Amino acid sequence: MMKHFFFSLFKIITACWLLIMLGNCSSKKQGDSVATSDSIPIIESEKPALIKGRWEMPLRNDPSLRGQMEDVKNITYSMELDFSGRTFLPELTLPSGQNSYGWMDFSNVSRIYHYDIDSVAYLGHNAYRVVSMDSWEQLNIDTLIYNPEMKTIYIKNQDSTFQYIPDDKPFNGKWQSHFEEEPGISRTYTVILSLYKQITCNESFMEGVNCYGYSLYDDEGSGSCDVIDSIISIHHDYAEVQFQSGACPNCPPVKCNIVFNRDDGSITINDNGRIPRKE
Repeated sequence: MMKHFFFSLFKIITACWLLIMLGNCSSKKQGDSVATSDSIPIIESEKPALIKGRWEMPLRNDPSLRGQMEDVKNITYSMELDFSGRTFLPELTLPSGQNSYGWMDFSNVSRIYHYDIDSVAYLGHNAYRVVSMDSWEQLNIDTLIYNPEMKTIYIKNQDSTFQYIPDDKPFNGKWQSHFEEEPGISRTYTVILSLYKQITCNESFMEGVNCYGYSLYDDEGSGSCDVIDSIISIHHDYAEVQFQSGACPNCPPVKCNIVFNRDDGSITINDNGRIPRKE
């Protein structure tokens, strides 16, 4: 009888010991998971703010090495972010092989200080840990702190504060430049943009075609028209579009980058000089 009692007691003690060990193993695994995530768990009472938009920081003098060497003045550092998803086409090949969460550019001189964001982790208290790749294909870690009242972003590593730039849909209107192709021969280059809503082209070669804008070289009444048949991406002052040639409809479409210059309202297409806005 006693032998049976001690055997039963031994089984109970063994079962309790196994439960305790299983609990410890489970806790260790959960702890390892939190440690490797590099982020503080988000509690329901503190949800991260939706970080999406464009921020800028104007500077009288460029403090970067390249900027100091070339005595660059009146420069603007900028960033575009969308922490809700990978919505940006990166300039660089990221370790993930995917699109980016945005970009940061701390020098407009040859864009040598450009960073594409490949990883975002919420740290709590409106702080984010971002991992980005720079133009030298090196990974960088920065801490970004968002102020929901002022809508500013503070980069802790650089002690820099960026101001929010509202999206006022600038790619809508008419731009025009005049140039002399040869002595005595003057030409006009006109760009019509409606990147947010389709319009109908009423110029020769492409008359009646639905598009998001078009460009026109005009030489004393004769000209050629290229239309924007699709939008690849628009992010505030930067857009990537696809042009179809009116003079060569069987030619493959051409991708172009369009930049809106806020200082004077002009646009730049593929870095080919500024085209003034036509009022």
